[in-house]
Amino acid sequence: MKFFAPGTEAFIVANGRRVRPVKVLSENCGLYTLLFTDNQGVVRLKKGRLFATKEEAESTIKKKEELKGFRNPHSYGYY
Repeated sequence: MKFFAPGTEAFIVANGRRVRPVKVLSENCGLYTLLFTDNQGVVRLKKGRLFATKEEAESTIKKKEELKGFRNPHSYGYY
């Protein structure tokens, strides 16, 4: 795991779908205090949730499978 010093920029994945930029304020016992740079707010997260680059954070997001056409409830034979 990488160490993020106070004042450095990092990225987190919010809600498993969105990458957000943060600034590291402090570190204590493996928990980082982070300031959101896109809007106001502070959060504390473990170091495993921090990423050094935006591309690194985006690679952890699981993409949903695209639906292949419209699925009608009648096509399943329930009706």
